[in-house]
Amino acid sequence: MVVEGGVGAYDRHLEAVAKESFRKYGSRLEFTYLIDLGMPALIERLKHLPDHTIVYHTSIMQDAEGTVFIDANQSVPIVAGAAHAPVFVVDDVDLGKGTVGGYLVSFAAIGQTVAQMTVRVLNGEKPEDIPIVRSPNVYMFDWRALKRWGLKEADLPPGSIVLNRQPTVWESYKWFITGGIALILMETLLIVGLLWQRARIRAAETALVISNDRLRLAVEAGKSVGWEWDTKTGINRWFGDLQTIFGIESDTHSGQAEDFRRTVYPEDRELVQQAIADAKRDRKPYTAEFRVVRTDGTVRWVTARGQFHYKDNGGSGAHAWHGSGHHRAP
Repeated sequence: MVVEGGVGAYDRHLEAVAKESFRKYGSRLEFTYLIDLGMPALIERLKHLPDHTIVYHTSIMQDAEGTVFIDANQSVPIVAGAAHAPVFVVDDVDLGKGTVGGYLVSFAAIGQTVAQMTVRVLNGEKPEDIPIVRSPNVYMFDWRALKRWGLKEADLPPGSIVLNRQPTVWESYKWFITGGIALILMETLLIVGLLWQRARIRAAETALVISNDRLRLAVEAGKSVGWEWDTKTGINRWFGDLQTIFGIESDTHSGQAEDFRRTVYPEDRELVQQAIADAKRDRKPYTAEFRVVRTDGTVRWVTARGQFHYKDNGGSGAHAWHGSGHHRAP
């Protein structure tokens, strides 16, 4: 342990206090006192300290060469900047200039104690009745110096005050980080939800295609025709064995509902229209037997069945009519 200081009267006083305080540690530590050097020589010695050394700065208000210093503003920064070891100090005004700290005389605490005594005197209490108190010392350290020398905050005495603590990235930006993570999670959930929804839609579309293919094959195999009439647009779609029933050389056909009406044999049109109107009004399945006229003029008998599908909102209007018909022998 290196104890350094100056030759001024106050310097000598603090050196004497330090020697008396360190006497009980003489058998556990090797002490070196650098108290009779000029500042340049002291700096050189401090630069070449061996490892596992600590420095205790008392006060340098005047060095051995007679140079006068303001200790807290001049001597302390010079010593702390030159020393190849952590520098501990006596009081709180020497903290924060590169020094580690220590068990410090707190001039701030002394000021508070003196102020309390002054108030008691101003309130009429006699000074001689106020007991003498010891200067309060405080364990106080500089966070930056602790980090510089690799000293662990967990090893400090209980109740220690640590100044100039620099907040971590989390402490400085935790709300931004938390908000960013929450946003990423929300976006991730949204993407997952959209992918899941798209997968469901694709699965439904695939199932619908398969179902439609099966229906088409069944209709074609049974020499039948299926149709869908969108009552809102009036579009009528036919599929199946259109060649057998209507003479249309295609397995699909789209047109207006009037196109279907014209294929119905003239004498059967009223019957068909009435059956459709009854099914729509009474919300019952549609069944009818009637004749159709093929494109080549041939007349075919058809047995037709169908059913209206209504709006989900409970409205009375039909949304679509699905049905099928097949040729029957007359």
